[in-house]
Amino acid sequence: MTSICVVRPALSARAEGYDVYAVIDASGTCSEEARRISIVRLSRAGVRVADVLGMAAELQAEATGDTAAEETESSHVGVRWPARRPPSRPRTR
Repeated sequence: MTSICVVRPALSARAEGYDVYAVIDASGTCSEEARRISIVRLSRAGVRVADVLGMAAELQAEATGDTAAEETESSHVGVRWPARRPPSRPRTR
C-alpha cells in the first residue's frame, strides 16, 4: 500500500537528508482518498512525487545527456518534468 510501503520509507529517507522520488502509480492503495493523502504528505515533506512514465522520461533524458531540455516545475506536486521536444524528422538518404 502506498501509505505504508512508499510513504514511510520515503519520509525516513528525507529525514536522513536524501533526495527522494516516489513513483506513486507503482504502488496501490485501498482508496483514491488514501492516495491523495499520501501525495500531500510526501509533497509537504519535500519528496518528489512522479508517475512511471514521467520518471522513465526523466531517466532517459539523464542517460542520454540531454541537458538542453528545459525543465518545468509542476505546481501541485513539485515534480521536475523534462520539456517536450519536437518530433524528430525521418532520415533521408
